[in-house]
Amino acid sequence: MTEKLFSITLYTEGVSAPSNMYYRVCEGDAWFNDGRIAFKKGASVCFDTFFNCFSFSKYKAYTDVKGLEVELEVEGEFQVDVCVRRLKAHFEKKYKLGDSFDETPLDFDKYATDEFLYSTKVKGDGKTSSTLPLDIERLEGDGLIYFTLTCSSEKGALIGGRYNAKTEPINEPKIAIGICTYKRETFVLSTLARIKKFLEDNAEYKDAFRVFVVDNGKTLGSLDEFNFARLIENKNLGGSGGFARAIMEIKKSGEFSHFLLMDDDIVLNPVALEKVYGLIAYASDVNKLAIGGGMMFLEKANCQYEFGGRWAGLNLELFNRNYNLSDKTFVALNEWQNTADYNAWYFACMPISITEKGLPLPLFIKCDDVDYGFRWEGDFLTMNGISVWHEDFDLKYSGELEYYLKRNEVIINALWRSDLGGFFHAKKLIRAIAAQIVSQRYEVCDLVFKAFNDFLKGPDFLLSTNAEALHAELRKMAPEQYSGKQLQAMGYDVDREYWQAPKKDKTIRRVLTLNGYLIPNCFYDKDEVKRGRLIRLTRVKPRYYYKSVLTIQYNREVDKGLVTEQKRGKLFTVGFKLLGMCIKILFKYKKARKQFQVKREELTSWATWERLLELDSSNNEKE
Repeated sequence: MTEKLFSITLYTEGVSAPSNMYYRVCEGDAWFNDGRIAFKKGASVCFDTFFNCFSFSKYKAYTDVKGLEVELEVEGEFQVDVCVRRLKAHFEKKYKLGDSFDETPLDFDKYATDEFLYSTKVKGDGKTSSTLPLDIERLEGDGLIYFTLTCSSEKGALIGGRYNAKTEPINEPKIAIGICTYKRETFVLSTLARIKKFLEDNAEYKDAFRVFVVDNGKTLGSLDEFNFARLIENKNLGGSGGFARAIMEIKKSGEFSHFLLMDDDIVLNPVALEKVYGLIAYASDVNKLAIGGGMMFLEKANCQYEFGGRWAGLNLELFNRNYNLSDKTFVALNEWQNTADYNAWYFACMPISITEKGLPLPLFIKCDDVDYGFRWEGDFLTMNGISVWHEDFDLKYSGELEYYLKRNEVIINALWRSDLGGFFHAKKLIRAIAAQIVSQRYEVCDLVFKAFNDFLKGPDFLLSTNAEALHAELRKMAPEQYSGKQLQAMGYDVDREYWQAPKKDKTIRRVLTLNGYLIPNCFYDKDEVKRGRLIRLTRVKPRYYYKSVLTIQYNREVDKGLVTEQKRGKLFTVGFKLLGMCIKILFKYKKARKQFQVKREELTSWATWERLLELDSSNNEKE
């Protein structure tokens, strides 16, 4: 018998992804049409792509897949060339990019090498399939297998295909998909519709997947049309509360071997579900394998935002950021298996056994996935083709997020990085405040101070605070944002070009003058002082604020912005607060850290979450 590992996929509905993420036309005329690839004679199409390559080294490392074949459904006659692509070396320091996405091709020969395996011919009428054997047992190194189709008849077509294992699976996974949502009905219903079509088209998975939708906003109403999904109305305790509830309900059902957590605002290609299922079905040690999905931008569909990550104490290091997934060299580099501390919960699959180490921390939002990743003692496997699309985080700005980020990052350090003490976190605070002063967001300084102060209150603050009320308070403290129309009405021209920092960056001058704060206004551009400087709200550097008195920070993509003014007096008022908070951290950090470590089990216990979610006093389920 054969067992499908995953299907050849040629497109994703609703996403403007380049065709090179699915197939590459190497020669002649070939094009995608009506769910298939049409060929003219002599056309060659290569499948060394993000979605359709076969990651042989990862299957060898984590599964017992031995016999392997490619099954192809074609019309016409084709030559098939099968090749292996290996990374030239193990990258102790992986390839890194700058801050921006660049589609310039990499030098392939510097990073990878190809080896021809064999060639054969296939012929079909579109109704039958041909199989090609793949021997991965003798392959060494890190890399992928791929094939190229060359049409030898007057015309031809690839109807579909799949990679199959030629042995029976050793595990029978049952995977519960947990989605936490808050008033994002359109995205959630779209994801459910994709999963519904996937299950209808692939009957072999109909009993393998179920979906638990936790509705923190209580606005979805009903999911009657999706008989594989269960709706659970929930108290709004943020993402950590929603995902905790999903895990609780999945565990309580007693039916599932794994849970797969997904954000409510992603776009999914269901081939990722096939790959996850196939990996678990053949996993050598099913209880030591977690699978993490990558994330790509909806706005730039071939740009990879992250592929797992590592917590460095000061911030997150995102693996393989800004990789161009329509470029064959980046796809090859993606085969390198990083040692990840965590995988974000926009797509993360873990064995249900991890719940023996507790439920998520009650952090409301941010860093709960990092903490859960540290609890996982196995690997987070990432693989080409297991990924989702998500809106670009950097397009949106919320001042209150600075509170959650800074507070929760310090909590993570307290629980998992005993080597980092009060002095380290005082420096972390200074950096955070300096960033807000430079960007003239003085209200956010108060949010950062509150974050550190609330951490120093210890874990009882998390356990006793009304999280919804706190969130409302934080939103009031954050700087107010306006639409472009509102900014125009206030007298600010947001239709002009964004101001760009000069190419010559006078770094020493900026440092010595505290980014222009110490330069008298008479040395500023008078016209700009009057009309204001227009810059992007996000993705800007400190030099963009240099010698700017009035700054309109605005993003056209989301039609949101805020207006800030340089206030020299804030250097002193914020500076005094900073000094006081640093002293407080130096004297109180160690005690707070110990309290968090002592109460770790209580923070993540089932009883704590039942109390926080008020599950004893109300029944919030909707079957």
